[in-house]
Amino acid sequence: HISVWICLYLIILFCYFNLLTVSNVNPIERLWKEVKKFLKNKVFDSLDFLRRKLANILAEFTQADIASITGFDFILDALSVAEL
Repeated sequence: HISVWICLYLIILFCYFNLLTVSNVNPIERLWKEVKKFLKNKVFDSLDFLRRKLANILAEFTQADIASITGFDFILDALSVAEL
């Protein structure tokens, strides 16, 4: 029935966007945590040096690395079931 799919869709959206507010499951927070590992105990002479270092760090990540860090099977499964 269509109302079941609408309810499922709304539940998934609600859960997904609420999970984004929790740092442990927020994909960008998880990526930032990985990036910070490369910056630990480092001091930069200028903001420009920091920007270049960040660009180099991010360039080293492969698409598979990013997917592994930011992907959650339970979210991907739920979105797949809802055909999103």
